Amino acid sequence: MSCGHGALPSRAPRPAAVAEAERCLLRGGGAVLLRLEPDDELTVIDLEGRQRCELAVFA
Repeated sequence: MSCGHGALPSRAPRPAAVAEAERCLLRGGGAVLLRLEPDDELTVIDLEGRQRCELAVFA
């Protein structure tokens, strides 16, 4: 995965069970483009609370 403009790859420690997970930490006003494959999952977590997020999906 390649993080987009304003994004930083997360270096947070990961449990072995999710070692294959990819993480991308975005700064405010940042953007990221991801290519998901069938059966991939995407989780969006708002660490600071009350932040707006726009998610667009193209097939």
